[in-house]
Amino acid sequence: MAALPPETIQPPPLITGNDLIEAGYTPGPLFKEILSVVEDDQLENRLSTREEAMQLVRERYPLDHPS
Repeated sequence: MAALPPETIQPPPLITGNDLIEAGYTPGPLFKEILSVVEDDQLENRLSTREEAMQLVRERYPLDHPS
C-alpha cells in the first residue's frame, strides 16, 4: 500500500453533501449513510463518476414526493 498514490487509497469523493442538497435532499443523519455507501462503492470500483453516484443515490434513497 505504501507504493500506491494517496488518491488511489483515498480518492476525492464523487459527491458531497452539497450535491445531495442540490438534488433536493434535506441535510440530516441520512447524509452520512448515503455518502458512506457511495464512498464504499467508489473504493470497490463499482462507481467512477458523479453521474453514477447520483443515480445510485436516487435509486437507493428516493425522494418522497407528496401526492
